[in-house]
Amino acid sequence: MTNDNDETNLRILGAARRHFNSPGYHHARVADIAKDSGVSRATVYNHFADKEELLARLVEDFLAGYARIGERMDAAIEHGESMFAVLLRMVEDALMWRVTNADLRPAIEIARQVLPEAFTRANRAADEVLSDRLAKVHRTGRTIGIVRPDIDVDYAASALYAMIESTLSTTDVASGEDEIKRAALQLTLLQWYAVYTISPEESPRLEP
Repeated sequence: MTNDNDETNLRILGAARRHFNSPGYHHARVADIAKDSGVSRATVYNHFADKEELLARLVEDFLAGYARIGERMDAAIEHGESMFAVLLRMVEDALMWRVTNADLRPAIEIARQVLPEAFTRANRAADEVLSDRLAKVHRTGRTIGIVRPDIDVDYAASALYAMIESTLSTTDVASGEDEIKRAALQLTLLQWYAVYTISPEESPRLEP
């Protein structure tokens, strides 16, 4: 059950998210965030020390989403989905997460400047959650003999992640679920045929 403090935090963070998007972090005022969230300025400061802490929390929550994507990837393996299906699920989830949180892009860019060290650490950790899992899937493929012999699986995992980032930079933030799924399928197919010697239909099921 969500307690009152949790609900207040969520309201304040929701208001901060809107104001950091427009008029922007540097122009956003705590008084306006308080008014938008239906609390007093004092209440905002009781929950968050300043705007910087609000920014840090928003970015932290966004990056934590990658851990949840990794958990869903693990669950897909637990349920015996095929290698291709696991990869496709991860790419779809990563694309959808970024698109549905497009309003946070201005705040994320500000965090790179205002909180450079903390942001770099958190961003690297979030990236590693997925790239490590991708590499693990590819290493499994190598173990069972379906990876092309000249492929470096760790590099392949990093390349797929870079492809996701590149696709996001050119994807319309208003893209619907169907468009995201089409983009995810194309990315996954490109990676699959570059790395594996069998078709997606032949991909084996992964074991936990």
